[in-house]
Amino acid sequence: MAQFKPQKSGSYLIREVIGWDASGKPEYRSHYLRLGTSPEEAKAELRRVEAREAELRLLRSQGKATNTKSGQIPFGPWAVDVYLPKFIAAYPRSAVKKRKHLEHLNRIFHDCPLGAERGQLLALWNDYRKMRTVDDKVTMSTLEAEFASFKRVLNQAVKLEVIQHNPFSELSFRADVEDIGGEVYEVERRIFTHDELEAIYEAGGEFWGAQWRIISNTGLRRGEVFQMPKRNVTKEHVFVEHAPKRGLSVKSKVGRKVKLSEGAQEAREIILFHTRKSGDQFFSSRVEPVVRDTSGASAFSKAFRAHADDAGIPDGTMHGLRHTFISMLANEKGVPLPLVQKLAGHAQISTTMRYVHETDEQLDKAIGQIDW
Repeated sequence: MAQFKPQKSGSYLIREVIGWDASGKPEYRSHYLRLGTSPEEAKAELRRVEAREAELRLLRSQGKATNTKSGQIPFGPWAVDVYLPKFIAAYPRSAVKKRKHLEHLNRIFHDCPLGAERGQLLALWNDYRKMRTVDDKVTMSTLEAEFASFKRVLNQAVKLEVIQHNPFSELSFRADVEDIGGEVYEVERRIFTHDELEAIYEAGGEFWGAQWRIISNTGLRRGEVFQMPKRNVTKEHVFVEHAPKRGLSVKSKVGRKVKLSEGAQEAREIILFHTRKSGDQFFSSRVEPVVRDTSGASAFSKAFRAHADDAGIPDGTMHGLRHTFISMLANEKGVPLPLVQKLAGHAQISTTMRYVHETDEQLDKAIGQIDW
């Protein structure tokens, strides 16, 4: 069980169980949370540590390992023993339906690692779809609900840092294609126009608008936003570090430096003015909280949707600011893809290439430049 100890200096120490020695004695890793960490932030980190410990205990109970790499735990045991209790605690009225969904999903996905690649998961999903539509004769609406449950299990695994990424995060299920038993398709990324961005900044007011401007001008991921320390945002650059021992982690494990535009530099000064008394975190959801929001990560997402609604933009999420940054570099500014990859922090250039959208005008212009 994780040990949680407030320190005299005002910081916090969390000791995490990372395995057991030959005699069964637990081995620990210490996490020293930096000065300025609020009690809420410390408790949130404690919950993440406890989730990782739960995963490790589950693996140990199955005799699989005394230490484990994140993401190798099978879908079935984790979904039933870790995800389901959390879901039932939050939504007790939906317990029976969710339990049924997981029972059916486990018929195919039980032994599949949570950290499996998208191709492997899609192949298993096709087997699952055939089983449910041909053998069980379920309706498309039932299959759509089970697809959503499968995605939520993976989303929870990401949230608890069991896996780095949900391969199904950008996939959705189209139930109206009944002749093939529904269709899994990739959701088109929402790219905001210049006018839409300005409208969102204005709707957010001085402080929130400055935060949205920084994110859209640097392409920060949500996780990078939540953990960004003030020292990493200088007058001219944002430094994204992958340093787990200091509480800084990057999804791709690739750090990067992004230059701030003139508008982003002005936004930086606004944010620092408003957060001068709120600790070491650069971005904040507490300086000017939005009505109907909660604290933590969801506050940013809800705040963005509230401001987008006020700006008359009915769709898109906070993550769309990152999509917009990458798309504008690749398509509008014509930045070479290897440089876009570096600025976006993508581990593979194939990820960057998904953002490229060639138009007839761009293709004609490219050929028009050839005149040997």
